[in-house]
Amino acid sequence: MSGSFSPIVKNNSNLGKKGIVWLMMLFMVLNLLPVDIYLPAVQLIATDLNTSVDNVQLGIFFYLISMGVGQLFLGALSDKYGRKPIALVSLFVYILASTLATISTNLETLIASRLIQGIGACGCAVTALAVVRDLFDEDESAKIYSILNGAQSIVPALAPLLGGLISVQLGWRYCFALLVVLGAMTFIFTKFKMGETNQSVKLQSLDSGKSSRIGNTGGESNTNPPESSPKESNKSFRYILSHANFTPNAIASMASMAFIVQYVVKSPVLLIDNLGLTPTEFSLVFGSNAFLIMFAAFCATKLIGLSSARATCNLGLLLMMVSSAMFFVEPNPNSLTQYLVFLSIGSFGFSFSLGSSIGMALAPFPECAGKASSVLGFLQFTVTSIVGIIVGYYFPSGAMSLAITVPAFALTSVLLGQYLHNTRVVKG
Repeated sequence: MSGSFSPIVKNNSNLGKKGIVWLMMLFMVLNLLPVDIYLPAVQLIATDLNTSVDNVQLGIFFYLISMGVGQLFLGALSDKYGRKPIALVSLFVYILASTLATISTNLETLIASRLIQGIGACGCAVTALAVVRDLFDEDESAKIYSILNGAQSIVPALAPLLGGLISVQLGWRYCFALLVVLGAMTFIFTKFKMGETNQSVKLQSLDSGKSSRIGNTGGESNTNPPESSPKESNKSFRYILSHANFTPNAIASMASMAFIVQYVVKSPVLLIDNLGLTPTEFSLVFGSNAFLIMFAAFCATKLIGLSSARATCNLGLLLMMVSSAMFFVEPNPNSLTQYLVFLSIGSFGFSFSLGSSIGMALAPFPECAGKASSVLGFLQFTVTSIVGIIVGYYFPSGAMSLAITVPAFALTSVLLGQYLHNTRVVKG
């Protein structure tokens, strides 16, 4: 039933539906916080470590790439061993890496800490996506993914301001010290409050008699057959990628990620270098758009309820392509108003398409949600980042890389989806 927990999850969880969603929101916030909180401190870090700003900025791409690669392994492990153990291990790695960043004395150590930190963060992302898929159906999952997207938008809204304040008052190392504290608090809460949502793992535990906390003395759990067999839970990456429902929707989510990554990377150039905004003014504009994305994410949940995840996703792709066309015509907007108009249209498209596309991509894989989430994360973070670097190298002017990558992914998603639909109709 839409939006309700299964009996096994009810018996095992110390959190209700709202508690689970809030915890997953925290997991998603921990993902982006290492990117945005240190943006205002980049110049300070470069000076302190005797290197260039460009070298310090490489940490963002290394972080995102390691997030994507790490998910390929952690997703499959969460299907086998459960969501909670992977979440705890990932949070522990996140804490260690943040500690290493805090005490870094050279660029090499800082970059290494960012690579490790990305692996820890990706475990949080895998857990959040897989837990939602464990508990809810396609439309309800799409709504919750939109909520998680809105929660992530809090980070670029507040993190740069917080990071700037901490860097000026205490020093840039305290930005990473804050991540240590937040990671430790989340670890403790997860350890004592989060229940296991992977029903296959819980059923195996019940069958072996090793779990005394779950179970229905009336035998209810044993009368409900497992939803997935070991064979089903071991679906290959090739099977996931070849699924007609996964790939088009995964590429749609890549269009959304390409938009937000390119926006984050290009905003300082467009606003500070081209339009002459001060760092404080930049933070205010950056934060204001983040709140717009939060509002758009709220609108997306309502739109999904009124129509469908598919219609919401398609509208989002259309809006991002309109925004991209504007940036293509004018890659260097000559006024703040023009820039905000271009960006606002794309931000609504981003919010409409990301949550709905993720929900639809993961819907066919209740038996291997962790592995499917990991493939999706790899495509979103690693592949999108690499494509962005390549396109940005050949088209460095203003927002031209955004104007090329976003519609390329969006059109590929639409055309591939239509082709696969027509193929199924013909076979049918």
